[in-house]
Amino acid sequence: MTRLFGETPFPVVIPACERVFARHQRDLPLVALQHRANRAFAEWLERQEEQNTVYLSVITVHEIEKGIRLLEAKGATAKAALIRGILDGLVAGYADHILAVDIESARAGGRMEAEAVASGYNSGAVDAIIAGTAEVHGLTIVTKNRRHFEPFGLAVLSPDDLTL
Repeated sequence: MTRLFGETPFPVVIPACERVFARHQRDLPLVALQHRANRAFAEWLERQEEQNTVYLSVITVHEIEKGIRLLEAKGATAKAALIRGILDGLVAGYADHILAVDIESARAGGRMEAEAVASGYNSGAVDAIIAGTAEVHGLTIVTKNRRHFEPFGLAVLSPDDLTL
């Protein structure tokens, strides 16, 4: 297996639900497949978790909860219930590694968003807040949506960078 991210654990923040579901790949293969998680990424993430270097943004909880509520509104209650169980597991499992948005993170995110907008990129507040949180805590962002975070000038890795 090629490990492009290397063997040395480093702190990461995983901003959105599609990236986080990979940690449940063994228990919920259907969910993992739906989110295109690859085995190399799941193994890498497991090694990072063993070193306590994985963090979630509280924004991730918001995004997943919003998705659940939208599914329920469309009548997709079984899928919503499945994802709610995953969210409950994430909140319980990462309880001490869910990063809140504090003043410093909010200000960093505001600065980064303004700089991005001034250079012609409109990221939106959610990605900017996640980026601000990552900057304040010295974290690398791991996301399949690398292009959403690259304008902020932070370290960004994609699960797709890992191959078997």
